[in-house]
Amino acid sequence: MMKRVKLHDAVRQYKWKNRLIKIKNVACVKLLAARLRSTERAAREGAGRVTPS
Repeated sequence: MMKRVKLHDAVRQYKWKNRLIKIKNVACVKLLAARLRSTERAAREGAGRVTPS
């Protein structure tokens, strides 16, 4: 009986960890996407504005 409870607990912990990792990954991807968009916008604005090279 104890073994089963322990196993269940381990599985629950594993699932929880995976969920946390997934959330972290999603946040990272969103952050990267936002950064990429902002840099793209800056590049476009720079191209629009004639800058002396």
